[in-house]
Amino acid sequence: MAGSLPLWARAPAGPPTALRAGAPLEVPYRQFTLANGLTVILHRDTSVPVVAVNVWYHVGSASERAGRTGFAHLFEHLMFEGSRNVAEGEFDTLLEGAGATNNGSTNNDRTNYYIDLPADALELALFLESDRMGYLLDAMSPERVDGQRDVVKNERRQSYENRPYGMASIVIDEMLYLGWVTPRHHAPGDAALDLVASVLTDGKNSRLYKRLVYDTQMAQDVSASQQSGALGSSFVIVSTARPGRTIEEITASIDEEIERLRREPPDAREVERAVNQIEASFYRRMERVGGFGGKADQLNAYFFAGGGPDYFAEDPARYTSLSPSDVQAAVLQWLPRDRRVEPVVEPEVAR
Repeated sequence: MAGSLPLWARAPAGPPTALRAGAPLEVPYRQFTLANGLTVILHRDTSVPVVAVNVWYHVGSASERAGRTGFAHLFEHLMFEGSRNVAEGEFDTLLEGAGATNNGSTNNDRTNYYIDLPADALELALFLESDRMGYLLDAMSPERVDGQRDVVKNERRQSYENRPYGMASIVIDEMLYLGWVTPRHHAPGDAALDLVASVLTDGKNSRLYKRLVYDTQMAQDVSASQQSGALGSSFVIVSTARPGRTIEEITASIDEEIERLRREPPDAREVERAVNQIEASFYRRMERVGGFGGKADQLNAYFFAGGGPDYFAEDPARYTSLSPSDVQAAVLQWLPRDRRVEPVVEPEVAR
């Protein structure tokens, strides 16, 4: 079984995370492997009486076969539908009774689940996770699978098929490879492209936001992101034209701003602003024990990426060590003008 499980528990120890001035940033942990192959990562946090159980299965949508897709997301739903010793509907009922919150998510590379609850209810969370991990099939039936299949189909309709511009991301994935394929998560260039995205669209003074949304008002919005993945990533820019403006003039403006970065590096103040925003987001996530993006989730993400669970000091350094010339080099290497895809979504004209 490929998976990992970070746990939080109360303990008579000192502050769990070194954030004192001049101290190295670290999140102490113990790591061991159970007989079933599950990797356990334990970090003790005494700052609040809360425990987080965060489970990652190292399988996602990318593991599916062409023509047989949707199983990873369907399986995520089935994991909440009861197991040998937990009747259908009891999973949420038991957790809500203990004051817990829980959820799950699926992406290309992994499926994860979290339970955040009072520390004295840790055994409940471990029981529920172990029962659905070991005995899910004992409670499964064709009717239960079909019921969740309909739920997943409806989520697809809500998130993609019936949502304005919703199918664009799926079309981009289908078209992407001959496109802006970029370095995998944590590989050289990945962090620099995060900074490129920030310089272009983070904040009202960013290059593309100021030009497209504020100065010329040709666009309603614009965003850029380095969408990091385990094997490869993609760099994406999305903008919505205002009525009366054309996609062609927006595309020309985007091309001009990227070409500026190819010719000369960004200002030092632009890079500093981008790094500050990334660092601020990083420390806000560290303040949370559980949930998506909290310390438990981040320990799992670092373990999955291969850097070791306590990668907290090295992660910000990926950004703080970069110079404006590094940002320019990433644009030159990874964002060539002649190797990308440009899907355009236009509303139907009423007849």
